[in-house]
Amino acid sequence: MSHSSPYTRRRLVLVAAVLFVAVVFQWAYGSFGHRIITAQYERRYATFLYNIIPEAGPHQLAEYWDRADVLFLRFQLIWVAVSLLLLAAPAADPMTARIYAACRALAATAGRHHRRFLAIGALTIIVSTSAIAYFVLLTFPNSGDEYSYLYQAQTLAAGRLWNAPHPLQSFFETNHIVECDHKLFGVFPPGWPLVLALMQVMRFPPWLVNPLLGAALFSAVFGLARRIDSEPAAVLAASMMALSNFFLMTSASYFSHTLCALLIVMSILFFVRLQEQDAGRWNAVAAGAALGFAVITRYYTPLLCVLPVAM
Repeated sequence: MSHSSPYTRRRLVLVAAVLFVAVVFQWAYGSFGHRIITAQYERRYATFLYNIIPEAGPHQLAEYWDRADVLFLRFQLIWVAVSLLLLAAPAADPMTARIYAACRALAATAGRHHRRFLAIGALTIIVSTSAIAYFVLLTFPNSGDEYSYLYQAQTLAAGRLWNAPHPLQSFFETNHIVECDHKLFGVFPPGWPLVLALMQVMRFPPWLVNPLLGAALFSAVFGLARRIDSEPAAVLAASMMALSNFFLMTSASYFSHTLCALLIVMSILFFVRLQEQDAGRWNAVAAGAALGFAVITRYYTPLLCVLPVAM
């Protein structure tokens, strides 16, 4: 009883905190939700409204209210579900303990053969993400961001920093490509377009770049986790990332997330190696180079990820 009582009290306090936050959100949405939507509707703020109804609009104001109500209800149900899971956790502890022990045992086995694990994992990632890119995404830039990345890459591969506008440019406008001083620019930082441009110059299919980077990220996550913890922990860390649908879809796309994540992990790995007594100066140079290239790939992500580590 002495062992379970504090644990139970902490669980109940956590459940109460979750439900309190849910009540606060309920009050805030009930008081201000429709007013905010109405204000944005009157301003014709398309981005805000599109996040509520992701279809060509604008729709009637009542439709935005109804859709927002449904989204908020789902949000509140998640809070309730979290509370119920916290309350039911003691009953599930024996089962989760067995699952955890099985995962640890499997990870320990894979860790003892980590070279084979890395080879099979990397190959599986390359094959699966390449299949998604080819058969699902059709090697096509499925968003304005991806189109802009390819546009910038083709511009750089041609030896230019910008392109001349078309005489009828107003009929060919697209997201993330802007005209300034009679020059067309892509709006994104140059890191990822530079990589794609280099691949185009080398005649390498650009849709295969991210699958290879995904495999490299898988290996880098394993290497970092292994250095700061253990081989079983590294197996679990790399496997959980590889099984993420976000990782798989992003590594099959033209987005810059995979490259940026790889550079961040590598920079942190070099930071960790700097703590070793026999660390060479090249680790500092490599950490700075990886972090610098990450910054010109995605502005804010590397700063948010690496700043705590650097501090």
